[in-house]
Amino acid sequence: MKTLIVCLCFFTAVVSAQEESPFEIKDNLFNVSLFHNISLSNKLTLQNGLSIRRNPEFVTLEVPVLIKYAHSDRWSSFLGAQARTVVYSYFPENYNIEKPSSAFLSIGTEYEFNNNTTGNLTVGFPFDLQVGLKF
Repeated sequence: MKTLIVCLCFFTAVVSAQEESPFEIKDNLFNVSLFHNISLSNKLTLQNGLSIRRNPEFVTLEVPVLIKYAHSDRWSSFLGAQARTVVYSYFPENYNIEKPSSAFLSIGTEYEFNNNTTGNLTVGFPFDLQVGLKF
């Protein structure tokens, strides 16, 4: 796991040094993502990729497929679906900790500040096939 995160951080430097690469790596304290960007128009992009997310209970592998709309050079919004699976749990099964939903709708917005620093707000709505949409 640590090796994968180190490799993705290394590729962040390599990909960010190239201009107009179709690949984008996003990372923060709890998440590392690799996206493939497919331009649909000047302001519309299809993003698909892989993400590894860590929270206090689980490590999950996620596969997002997002439509991203660029409002300006710095501000964009996105909407899409994500599938995920638990790769590692920090607690044994007998603790009865509820696992995260295996699929969810994701909506959010991003703003790129100076020096390639990006802030984002993302909200996920999990899908549960037995109950419908749960919030």
